Order: sequence, then C-alpha cells, then structure tokens
Amino acid sequence: MEPLVFDPAFTTPEDAPIFQSSDGVCFRFPWKPLVAVSSFFRDLQTVRLPPAQDQDLPPVIPLLSALSKGLRTAFLVLKSIGDTSVRVPTSDLSDLSHLVDVVTVADAYDLNIVLETLQTIYTANRNWKTSFTLFAVLHDVNGMENVMTYILASSSYPLEDWMKDVLSTKAPQASYKFTKIANFHAVNIERFDERARFLAKNSYRGFLQTCRQKGCQQGCSEFKAWPSFEALAYRKISRAVVLMHRGHGHDVIEPAVTASLKCLHCASRLLDLLREARVYSRYDWTYIKNCYRSIPWV
Repeated sequence: MEPLVFDPAFTTPEDAPIFQSSDGVCFRFPWKPLVAVSSFFRDLQTVRLPPAQDQDLPPVIPLLSALSKGLRTAFLVLKSIGDTSVRVPTSDLSDLSHLVDVVTVADAYDLNIVLETLQTIYTANRNWKTSFTLFAVLHDVNGMENVMTYILASSSYPLEDWMKDVLSTKAPQASYKFTKIANFHAVNIERFDERARFLAKNSYRGFLQTCRQKGCQQGCSEFKAWPSFEALAYRKISRAVVLMHRGHGHDVIEPAVTASLKCLHCASRLLDLLREARVYSRYDWTYIKNCYRSIPWV
C-alpha cells in the first residue's frame, strides 16, 4: 500500500483525524472547528471509523465530494476563523477558478460559513463578480442588489465561465436576473450614445449666433477651439458614456462633462442635448431596477 499523500499545510496535529479528498490528498484537521459550524461533521464524529485496510497506515475519512483545492481553501478559512493570526494565502484567493470546488465542499458538508467568510474577503477587496457569485449561492438578496450596482458601475460583465457554472447549478434565478439587468444596462447606454450623437448632428450642429459674435469680439473659447458645436458635443458625449459605464448618475455626469466649458451658452446647450438624449434612452438606475423588480433573485 502506498503511503498517504498530505497537503503540506495540514500534516499536524498528530492526533487529528485525517480527511482525504476525492483526488487522494490527505488533511489532518481537528474536529472542534468542524463540529462547531457543521451538522454534517457533528454527525460524522459520532460514526465509528472502519479500520484502515493497511494496518501500517492510520485510518482516513474519505470526503468523496471534495477535490483537494476546494478542501484546502475551506480548511484554511476555518483555521482563520478560529485563529486571527492565520490568514488565507493570497494565492488561494487569486486562483478564482477553484472556487467552484470550494462551493461544492461547502454545499456538500454544510460549511456555508466558509462561503460567508470568503464573500466578506472578496467584497472588501472589491472583487465584485466573485462577491456576487458567493452572495447568490448564499441566497443573500440584499448582498446581490448592492454588489450588482458596483458590477454595472465597473462594466465588469459578463461573468466568467466558472461563475456561470456555479450560478447555473446553485443559483439559476440569480444568474437569469443578472444577465437581464446587465444586458439592459448595456443597451440603455448604447441608446443614449446613439440618440445624443443624432441630436448633435441634426439639432445642435452649429454654434449659437451669440457665440459666433462673441467669437469675433470677446473670445468665446469653445467657438475658437472647435470647428462646430457638433464636434464639441461628440467629445463630451464620449466622456458621458465613459462615466455611465462606471455607474455614475446624471447628477455626476452633467456637471463633469460641462465643467471645462467657459461659455455658459455652450454649457447650457450641451446640458439640453444630454437631457434630451437621457429622456429618450431612459437611462436611470431606478428605472432599470424597477423594470426587473418583478423578477426574483431567488
């Protein structure tokens, strides 16, 4: 019989039970932190272990639903909960793909506290899509609502493949609503962009006569700097669209894109253009959320 293969971080204490992942990696981990948070392990502790097939080897407890990467992270998180001096290594947090395995471990062995702890870590690190995925698996509606705003703000959609896999099996309703809102948000911005450029070309193309006159006499900086008001508007529309993708509302966007305009007439005209495009496109956070309020997250 071949010797047991241990994860280097879990070779002690010697008197701890040995858990074995489905891919053959062993972990020594004490009962106390497990039974404190998991009904599965509380029940398992009462079960008499069968003798090892090889008398020279200690008995092991097979965890057939756990791959070693997922089990390692779960145990590291549990150690960090019990001992504040222990932290989950950055390498384990950056390897997002194996979180599928962590979710499987948590689901199979009643270790939701692992997901809750990871969710707190990823949210604090502003990793919004991972945080959303964990909130969805935990069926935390408020968490999903809050993080969704940041995801749209950073334009960090669609989700990665592993996230889609997790959500499709663990939280299909959340996956459906996420996709609907993200698609609507993107379409909404596109509609605003197209309408604003149409207005710039057809309704706001030239400078006002007042600006043209001041351009000759007093020096309207916008009239001097731009070949047409249309060109000026196109530049500002592009800036507005960037800010929309970052999740800013028009209370932020409108002052931001007009701040550099010294001519009050040009600034007022640009605001009229942006507001007309906004009404057409219905770009509004409250509107977007209300459109899909009837679709539940869970």
